[in-house]
Amino acid sequence: MFFNTFNLVLIGLCATCCSSVIIELGDRLSDLWNDGGDWLIKFYAPWCGHCQKLEPVWFEVSKALKKVSSVRVGQVDCSKFPEIATEFGIRGYPTIKFISSNADATFSGDRNKDDIVQFALRMEGPPIRFISSSKYLSKIKRTVDTFFMYNGVQKGELWNEFFHISHQFRAHSLFFAFDDHCGPFITSNGEFITSNENKENCGDAANTPSIYVYKDNKTHFFKVDNLSSRLNDSLSEWVNKERFLTFQKVTLGNINDLIKLKQFIVLVVVDEKKLRENPDMLDYRNMVEKFAISKKEKYNKNFIFGWTGNPELANSIALKVVPLPYLIVLNSTTHEYNIPETDCSKMTEADIETFLDDVDMLSLPTYGGNSFFVRLYRGFFETKTIIKDMWRSNPIMTSLIFIIPLMFLSFIFYTLCFTDVTGNMEEEEEEYDNEDEEDDLHMKKE
Repeated sequence: MFFNTFNLVLIGLCATCCSSVIIELGDRLSDLWNDGGDWLIKFYAPWCGHCQKLEPVWFEVSKALKKVSSVRVGQVDCSKFPEIATEFGIRGYPTIKFISSNADATFSGDRNKDDIVQFALRMEGPPIRFISSSKYLSKIKRTVDTFFMYNGVQKGELWNEFFHISHQFRAHSLFFAFDDHCGPFITSNGEFITSNENKENCGDAANTPSIYVYKDNKTHFFKVDNLSSRLNDSLSEWVNKERFLTFQKVTLGNINDLIKLKQFIVLVVVDEKKLRENPDMLDYRNMVEKFAISKKEKYNKNFIFGWTGNPELANSIALKVVPLPYLIVLNSTTHEYNIPETDCSKMTEADIETFLDDVDMLSLPTYGGNSFFVRLYRGFFETKTIIKDMWRSNPIMTSLIFIIPLMFLSFIFYTLCFTDVTGNMEEEEEEYDNEDEEDDLHMKKE
């Protein structure tokens, strides 16, 4: 297993109680897994601007987890221990992983305290959490935005697939089932049935198990495919899509998960830091959210709706600086995108519906794509953006990483070119000297 070669060790603890909750990890002394337990580990590099932004959040995460769980919080400086980054396939900084003796999951949500803490608690707990009453389920609804629920006797093909899927997606969502084999159950119209209230109906519900997702304050049932051979695939696809809200916040952490859905991603672009200052921007986002929820049944098959408060994310898709607010539809299969021909800020719900219908019919001009030249320009654009971010966060470190080595290489290049020119001039001077000497000898002989 991948844990056999992973050697991390405690190299230092701070003296104060507050800072001691984060453990610096290295690779020199003993195997981290000798004492077992669950770990939440941040893989970072000191020069990374995103890592520097995460540092205060990580400190709050460590304090929160220390109060409510036994998960230990650590971090690895991958500039000192690059072999650890290679061992765990770390491709970018920062990367957050939950690691235990039987789990290795990567966090892909927004890098804020609440999302990271909830990720750790989901991974620490069992894949399926059993509850005993509808009252407790009502409490869950008030505290959890999205969760999946199994109704019925816990046996048979549907239960087995639900059990399997809960292990597969436990890093992203919560999965529940009643611990009583006979109720309470929830019917398709949202009514609760318990064994004490109606034994006959309870029996009917138990004989017809079901799975539903609760999100946007609504219940959506999974439609069982008659082809039992595809049950695992269809349930996996359904859970993978329904784990996102109908109007999902899109970040650098989850954009790749959304792209894997192979659907049109309708993205509202705003600047989250300026929402309070700009009510028009907030109203536009809320208008598209209302539209997405009201038109869920119509567009759920081919579209997924979301918004981002990070304009740089949209800029990397459009390969330009977009105006705000903005509406862009990304085809996650071809990496092409569509934009409205009119001013996005003036669009109504009817305008959005017409625009999306045209996108679905592939009748609008597309931009971007995945050709060689587009990929080349995208790499240049993203590199330029990264360097700008690094310069804004730490200009001195950026100079050390980029400017000074570039100056050094330029000096070497210049020296080599100058040396070649000098050498050629010296050779030419020697040839002229030799010719002059030969001429002198001829003249003396004459």
